[in-house]
Amino acid sequence: MKEFVAKNKELIVYGGIAVVFIVVLIFGIKLLKKIFKKDASDIAAAELNNRNLTYNNSWYATSVDSLYAAMKGPGTDEEAIYRIIDQIRTIDDWLKLVALFGKKDNETLPQWLTSELGSSECAKVNAVLNPLGAGI
Repeated sequence: MKEFVAKNKELIVYGGIAVVFIVVLIFGIKLLKKIFKKDASDIAAAELNNRNLTYNNSWYATSVDSLYAAMKGPGTDEEAIYRIIDQIRTIDDWLKLVALFGKKDNETLPQWLTSELGSSECAKVNAVLNPLGAGI
């Protein structure tokens, strides 16, 4: 064994450096992805045009609270969700809701909706959002 190490010392050193480099690179990439990852609420806030909103700020705040209440806990109040979604008139109305919702329990509004609603219910929501250039 000593003879093998002595003959291959340079190879072992370079191999060890390569392994350490690869491990640091992998963890560095994962860390950078976490730091720079933007979720739906970040993107919505950046794209939002406040001059194209249909309602006042209190409507959006109340709607976000109502949407969360409709989805949180056991069961989902689909009708409460539809009542709010059906009032969306512009892409900026949707973006404002997504931005204000932010992340609740580590999920954005589109993530909540897709996890709480079945495919036919998602289709109803998308029927309102798709013509505006959005969707869940």
